[in-house]
Amino acid sequence: RGSPTWVDDSGGYLAFTGGLDGGAMTLVGEPRTQGAKHVLMRMVFLEVTATSLRWEWQRQVDGGPWEPQMIIAYRRRG
Repeated sequence: RGSPTWVDDSGGYLAFTGGLDGGAMTLVGEPRTQGAKHVLMRMVFLEVTATSLRWEWQRQVDGGPWEPQMIIAYRRRG
């Protein structure tokens, strides 16, 4: 099994590691340097049920707090 990855429509690619962490699925991307700052990105899948989940794209800069960049609530149709 390979590592989870994120690929977007403009060719961006991120490899992630992680797994279940306290009831949430947390996948952390490879560390990046932007200017003089060290940046981590992660995807967190929360409140997962058979019909819904909450997905957060979070960012951490220089070891500070994780800050949501996007939050999406998914619901199963029908």
